[in-house]
Amino acid sequence: MDSIDDNPSNNDLANISFNVTEFIYARDNNNVSGSTSNGADGFEVGNLYDIWQDQTVESINIRMPSGSSGATVGTEIFVKLYEIDPNATGGLANALIYVEESDPVILENNMLNTNLVVPLLAPADVYANTTYLAVAGSFTEGLRVSNAGSSYPQTSFFQDYADGTWYYQTSTPYVRLNFESTAGLEENSHLVQVGSVYPNPVTEEASIRFNVKNTSDFNVHVTDMTGRTVFSKNITLVNGLHNFAIDTGDYGKGIYNVHVADGMSSVSRKFVKQ
Repeated sequence: MDSIDDNPSNNDLANISFNVTEFIYARDNNNVSGSTSNGADGFEVGNLYDIWQDQTVESINIRMPSGSSGATVGTEIFVKLYEIDPNATGGLANALIYVEESDPVILENNMLNTNLVVPLLAPADVYANTTYLAVAGSFTEGLRVSNAGSSYPQTSFFQDYADGTWYYQTSTPYVRLNFESTAGLEENSHLVQVGSVYPNPVTEEASIRFNVKNTSDFNVHVTDMTGRTVFSKNITLVNGLHNFAIDTGDYGKGIYNVHVADGMSSVSRKFVKQ
């Protein structure tokens, strides 16, 4: 070097501790303290992850507290992965591109106060120089996600289902990417694999993705929380991936279920209409 540093006092960083593991990518510090919840309303909460090498996400790991102020046994939860569009404007909600999520999971007591591995419906490829948002969520009250450490602003986020708004938070939720292939979902024996409803919450049109194994007839119907059918249609789908659109413009606000039946079994997915 042929120059002198004008300010050598800024060359030192505070001590930073971190762990390197083979399969887990986490923002939290594993020192659990407190949790994130949303009262009587559903929500999603999680962290941004910058990907530096092409990889495949098999699962998302989460931790939930127990006890009187913990997550409620019997609550239906899920995990979900979004890609971030760096060119989007108008806030995080406009930048989210749905990638994949898990089957619904009904909380049991042995799932609390532990590192819970929740497999995605299908392994999700993630790509270098791209940012992703991994979340845990529930459509109803009862979910609490443990926090562990602090986040820089705009790196951990919370979506309030009551108003559909994404907020950043500075407590780091225990929501981690898991790249271990042995954690993947077992082969689904159904004739169709059903993805999530997107966008969710929905304002006008809802879309649901099907992966059909063999050309088959299906009934798609939507019910409200009272069980009343508000939409029903019989369709035939050939093998492969399909997106099916549902016009929800006339639906009242609330939680709905989409049911997909193939004559032998039925799969359901929830969505919120705003």
